[in-house]
Parts: sequence; structure tokens; C-alpha cells
Amino acid sequence: MGSFKNMKKFFSLVIGEAVFFLLFLIPASSQAGLNVGVFTGYYLPSFGRINRQLVQYYDNVYGTNLKLRDGLASGVQVELEFSSGLKIRVENFSFKAITQDSYSVDSAPYRQQVEHNIKVTTNPFFISGIWDVSLEESFSLYLGCGIGVFPTEVRLFGTTKYYSGSTLVSQESWADWQRSDPMGFQYLGGFRHTFKGGLTISGEMRIFAVLLADLDNISTSVDWDGSLFSLAASYRF
Repeated sequence: MGSFKNMKKFFSLVIGEAVFFLLFLIPASSQAGLNVGVFTGYYLPSFGRINRQLVQYYDNVYGTNLKLRDGLASGVQVELEFSSGLKIRVENFSFKAITQDSYSVDSAPYRQQVEHNIKVTTNPFFISGIWDVSLEESFSLYLGCGIGVFPTEVRLFGTTKYYSGSTLVSQESWADWQRSDPMGFQYLGGFRHTFKGGLTISGEMRIFAVLLADLDNISTSVDWDGSLFSLAASYRF
């Protein structure tokens, strides 16, 4: 456990130094350009164990529809561009998945109305190396890979209401949460078109391979393996 914490600390220091290097030192070089942009896309994560548990313990038993689903992600990125076609990218994006449903249980002397809310969020941070191949003066294809961290937070909320007939007798609420910071890799490819004035539009596909976000306190885990399809707009300084 201690070695894992040291590894995360070391990795955090590497990221911090890389960001400082990219944003403050290298742009001073006449051989490099800086691209700053935003992107949005559709993320299709696996989710893994947490979804299997929702299906097994709730959907199959109580007929609920509790399931985390894919959705939109958005973020920012900074690229350092060299004349050789090599680019170094630092980026961060955010994604969240929310599911909620309720079910009823007849348990004498009361009927119980139970509501569950599950919210899962992540804000991955990546450093990637990208190789850009120009097909025309303003159009290019690229491939790359990177390493990063997937800060993961799962929040669980629930309410149980007790009824006698149609009369609400009492109710109780509960909440729990846990955080995990698994490391992962991304493999990416795409195209970009650069307009006069420095504006660039790009389309990209990424594949993530991430360690499980283990959440032992709430007896589950989240698997962020999956793909992301995105569009980006950036400006070259």
C-alpha cells in the first residue's frame, strides 16, 4: 500500500513538472508552437462491476432500471508543437454518470418505498505524445499514446419511506461515498484541419486501458476501459 502511494506521489510530481515545462519554459523556444483548445465528445466506458451489481441485486430482483450509461465528456488541452511533427499534449476532461430509480417492498407491518441514487464522476488528466503526418499544407493525420490518472468518485444516496396503507409513517435517508485514483493509458488517432489565422478543428478517437477504481468501503469498483469520440477546436499561439 505504501509503495502504491509513493508511486502516485511520484506520478503527480512528474505531471506537475511537465505542466510547468510546457506552459512556461518551452514556448520561449523558436522551434515550438503552443496550441490551446477545448473538446467535447461521447464516452463509452465499460463501468464493469458496479453495473453488474446494480443488475444482479436490483434490476433482476425488484425490476428497477438502475444502470450507469455512456454520455458526453468535455475538456481542455494544451499541445506543444515541434516542426518535426511531434506534439506533446497535456489535457483534462470531465465525465459523470447518474442513475436513479425506486421500488416498493411489502414488509409487515409497513409497505416500504425505496429510492436509490448513484452518481459516478471522473476527471482524467493525461500527458500524451503525438506524431502528426501532414498530407496537405492544412490537413494532417495523427497517432499517439499517453499516460494519466482517472480520479474517480462514487456517491450513493438512498431514501426509504414507510407507509401504513396510504399514510406515510416515517422515512429515513442514507448516503455514502468513496474516491479512488487509478492510473491508465490512452491510445489515440485522428485528423486535423488548420485554417488561416491559427484555428484548428480536429476529430479524434481514443481507447482507454485503465486500472480498476477499487472502492472497498462501498464494496464495488469502476472500470473506465472504453472509447471516446471527440471534436476539438484549438488556436495556435
